[in-house]
Amino acid sequence: IKTDAIDAAVLAKLYAAGFLPEVWVPDDHTLAMRRQVSRRNQLVRQRVVLKNLIQSVLHAYLIPPCPHMNLTGASGRS
Repeated sequence: IKTDAIDAAVLAKLYAAGFLPEVWVPDDHTLAMRRQVSRRNQLVRQRVVLKNLIQSVLHAYLIPPCPHMNLTGASGRS
């Protein structure tokens, strides 16, 4: 039979005997980099959603795509 009380007792015995490995905790710099990468991924996903929305609106109004430039690129925005 497996219960939380038995698991807790086994973990306590393992900890007392020094058999549990230490857990790595990231430093502040690593945490900041993770937050920055996560935020960038969010922005990239939002950009893709907006590009798809623009294309769907243009398609709904039967506006053909321009074959000479990227609509969302620098030349297309100008």
